[in-house]
Amino acid sequence: MKKHDSPIYRTILDLPLIKGASSARLTEIAGKYKLHFLKFQPGQTIVTAGTPCDELKFVLTGVVRLTITDPDGLLTVSQTLTAPQVIAPDHLFGRLTQYPATVQAVETTGIMEISKEEYRRMLSSDTVFLFNYLNSVCTTSQRGPRWLTALTSGSPIQRIAYWISSLTQQGSTDIEIRAEKTDLHTVFGIPAQTWRSATNHLSSAGLIKDVTPHSFHVPSRAPLAALLN
Repeated sequence: MKKHDSPIYRTILDLPLIKGASSARLTEIAGKYKLHFLKFQPGQTIVTAGTPCDELKFVLTGVVRLTITDPDGLLTVSQTLTAPQVIAPDHLFGRLTQYPATVQAVETTGIMEISKEEYRRMLSSDTVFLFNYLNSVCTTSQRGPRWLTALTSGSPIQRIAYWISSLTQQGSTDIEIRAEKTDLHTVFGIPAQTWRSATNHLSSAGLIKDVTPHSFHVPSRAPLAALLN
C-alpha cells in the first residue's frame, strides 16, 4: 500500500464502499486482506458480461465503459463510469452473481480487486464497510412511490426515466440506449406519437439528446433518476 499522503491512497479512501474508513483502518486492511492492483490500456476488456462476479472491482483511476445487451438482442445500453467507482457491486451476492455488462477501459485505467470471500470478511469485521455496502444495495433495490407506478399509471416521461435508471449504475454518464431490431417506442411500450412528445420534452430540458427512432443519449443518469424520487 502506498503511503498515506499519496494520491492513490486518498483515492482508495474516497471509493464507494470504502468511504468513511480511517487511514489507520485502511493500512490495517492492506496488511490483512489481499488487494490486487491491475492496469488496463484503452480498449482492453476488464469484465465480460455473464462471467461470475467473484470479486469486487474498484475503478481507481481512469474511465470505463459498460455495455449491457438483453438476451433477445432487442436493447443495448452503454454507460460510462469515471473513477472513483465500483463495478456492479449489487451482483456480488444473491441469486444472480454474474456481471451484467461487458466493461472496457476507455483510457488507461487502474483497477483494485478484492475477492468475494475477502470482502465478506471485511464486511463482518467493520460496520463502516457493512453499512456502505448495505446502503449501496438498498439504493439500487428500494424504490419510492413514483418508481412503483412508473410502469403502470406513470407518465411516459416517468416510464422512460424508470427504464434508464434501472438499467444503469449510480454515477453513470454518457449513456446510450439503442434498439437493435425495432423502434425504441415499441421496446418501452409507448405509442409512437406519445413517445415523440415525451422525448421532445426531455430533449428540451437537456435530459436526453441525439434522439432517433432507434437510439438516444443521456448525458447523466442523476437528473432522470431525480424525476422518480
